[in-house]
Amino acid sequence: MTKKETAVGEQVADEHVVSGGDGGSTAVAPKRRADGDFQEPFSPKTYKFAWRRKLAANPVSNHTYRIVVGVVGFIVTGVGVVAIPFPGPGWLIVFLGLGIWATEFMWAARLLNFAREKVEAWNDWMRPKPLWFKGIVALLTFAFVCFVVWLTLKLGGIPGFLPGSAKDFLQQMPGLG
Repeated sequence: MTKKETAVGEQVADEHVVSGGDGGSTAVAPKRRADGDFQEPFSPKTYKFAWRRKLAANPVSNHTYRIVVGVVGFIVTGVGVVAIPFPGPGWLIVFLGLGIWATEFMWAARLLNFAREKVEAWNDWMRPKPLWFKGIVALLTFAFVCFVVWLTLKLGGIPGFLPGSAKDFLQQMPGLG
């Protein structure tokens, strides 16, 4: 990422879009200053799309839009948090909710950036490890997911919508029958 110098002599990184190229992102990501902190990018002139700049120019519509983004982000993130212990894309849904929030809220952009850095650090740490080590990590992850599914079935019971053969199989599992 290249650096630019501002009028007061601070160096800032070039701006980039907060969320993916799906056409839904409306704000630029926060610019990182030389000291590592972020600059607040959310003003009417910094929005990428004309429709968003027009909304931001009216305080009432801007506030309403930010509330809607906050509520939608809360719902998506909440669904993701509930889905984390279950098999499936729980963390992906959480990151999607953070991405929604990050289009309007600086704290969410910072949190999303922090999470990206941690995922990159984990990948950088795992990449040079031997295949047997990666296999052990995968098996431990699989065992944890199996335990969470078992615990969920133990505490919540076997769902009634399952076919009879699946119910019979699950009732034969230790602690579920």
